[in-house]
Amino acid sequence: MGACLMSARYRRFVPEEKRRPRKPREGVIIGSWRDDYDVDTGRKNLDPAKLGRLLRRADQGDHRAQQEAFSACLEDPHVHTVVSKRIRRVLSRQFTITAAVEDDAAAEKAAELCRSVVLGEGGEGYGICNWREALWHLGEAVARGFALSQIVWDHDGSLWRPVKLKRWMARDTQLGDPRDPGIGADRDVDEIRILTAAASWEGEPLDPYQWIVHVRRARSDALAKCALLRMCVWWWLFKHFSAKDWVIFAERYGMPLRLGKYPLHAGQTERDALLDAVITLGKDGGAIMPEGAMIELVEAVVRGEVPYQPLITTADAQISKAVLGQTLTTEAGTRGARSLGEVHQDSEKDIANDDGIALAETIHRCLLTPIVRFNMPEGTLVPSCAFLESEQEDKLARAQRDKILIKDIRLPVGEKYLYETYDIPPPADGEALVNPPADPPPFGGKPGDGGQDPQQDSEDPPGDSEDPKQNE
Repeated sequence: MGACLMSARYRRFVPEEKRRPRKPREGVIIGSWRDDYDVDTGRKNLDPAKLGRLLRRADQGDHRAQQEAFSACLEDPHVHTVVSKRIRRVLSRQFTITAAVEDDAAAEKAAELCRSVVLGEGGEGYGICNWREALWHLGEAVARGFALSQIVWDHDGSLWRPVKLKRWMARDTQLGDPRDPGIGADRDVDEIRILTAAASWEGEPLDPYQWIVHVRRARSDALAKCALLRMCVWWWLFKHFSAKDWVIFAERYGMPLRLGKYPLHAGQTERDALLDAVITLGKDGGAIMPEGAMIELVEAVVRGEVPYQPLITTADAQISKAVLGQTLTTEAGTRGARSLGEVHQDSEKDIANDDGIALAETIHRCLLTPIVRFNMPEGTLVPSCAFLESEQEDKLARAQRDKILIKDIRLPVGEKYLYETYDIPPPADGEALVNPPADPPPFGGKPGDGGQDPQQDSEDPPGDSEDPKQNE
């Protein structure tokens, strides 16, 4: 008992970087436990009043219903498109792992090890089996505020390596310990705890080296309040109601109102028969009704603009601004100038760069660091990682630049550069050429023999003119 207390005190007061690294648990996958919670709590009968209640509950640490509302929000085609676009801007880049310092044998060996066990490049070529899928799950942190993945470790006697990253749903977590008596700044409301069978209410703390925790705050606030979808969910709800009303309107548009009239002395049987006749007349075009009853058709008239589409368009634009920082790459605006579109693309690129840096830092801290700690000697530098963007140059612009350099400035350029730059195979010996070019002029010279100016070649030299006045 005393040893346990001493161990707990040691972990509490000794800084993390000075603690002796503890080996992870091999092949362990933790399962969540949710039999006390209805997974549709945040979806059923969602209206502005209920949405406000579940957001206030999230502010107090119980954010499970809020995460369910986020899941419903992500099922909207527009929300899914803009969020997926933001994640793909990062995942479409090349993920690289490089040594922390150059010309260091230990650092290079650590980089090769990480590339082998994570990407399957070089070495034994293990690789994490679901690497791309795991990156996509971690990328959803930009929408939900955070994302978790379990690291499933394998040990073959000499090497500790992650074999799989298993996603953990954000709704199966608890923010902060509800048993913590702290008030205000004394209470850690951003601590992420997992809900399991042993702790289905208060949650369990995350074991070190067993989790990848990626946090992306849309603003500086408590973790439950700073999710990007939190500022989008209201617009999504307004759009959701407007779309439902629009569908009802479209179903009834152009159909006259069927008004049934019955005598005052009619009984309940006659009234029910008249109601069935009104309903049947709308579907089948024919009906029967009691004698003395009457059905009147009132023409439907629409006055003014229907407000459904403008509200949906406005909601989509606000969501695009929140997620992508602009609207021109997702909406066909009335002033879609090319220069304005390029500015918006630059803004989107800045956001993608920031997302890539944040995700690379998380992978470096939560994945590469334990790999190096468990497999390399103490003091080995952890390799760096990054999502590098491939530069897609405009070949037309580059061709115009090369034309100026070669033809106007007359810069000597080898043929190999042109073939490789524009992906053109060089012609084989004796192969017929398309529009074979004339002999190029020497550098510094001009077309014609001796590198003379063609204008001088076409004109008579001074002193040889037939006009004596010109010779004078």
